[in-house]
Amino acid sequence: MTGKRLMQVFSMLLILIALSYSVYMNGFAKEKTKLLAAGQVAPAFTRTNTAGQKVRLEDYQGQGVIINFWATYCPPCKKEMPLLDAQAKNMAVITVNVGEPTRLVNQFLQKQQLTLTTLLDREQEVYTLYQVTTLPTTFFVNARGEIVDKVVGELNEQLLKDKIAQIQPK
Repeated sequence: MTGKRLMQVFSMLLILIALSYSVYMNGFAKEKTKLLAAGQVAPAFTRTNTAGQKVRLEDYQGQGVIINFWATYCPPCKKEMPLLDAQAKNMAVITVNVGEPTRLVNQFLQKQQLTLTTLLDREQEVYTLYQVTTLPTTFFVNARGEIVDKVVGELNEQLLKDKIAQIQPK
């Protein structure tokens, strides 16, 4: 085989390998990591709240639930927290702080005068389980435990009201 022919065969082999890898990653590999979407059951989790008590998602079975992922350093998170706090008086709202120390979270909640159920996810296990990539991210879960919708980014009052209407038991 000539050097030119050998290069052509080698190039074709590389293209075949790259194409095979692409097909695998876009087809078979995605089967293992299906993204959370509307209609899927919200993954169960247990976390400790800021008072040191264990809280399970199952504790809210039969209720519509808002699950909000946030951090103290996130400006849109800070802005939407009073809206979520106001709703927590009427329905189940769980905020999941991502990766921060208890003391910092408690200081933030106290300074902002927030009374939300806040869970600590220091190891980011729930964050990973829910496939969150951006803060804030909010999931709306109906009374059957199914995800109805997910909002990535800051909530406003009207959007929050619209989403709550979709998950409140009739």
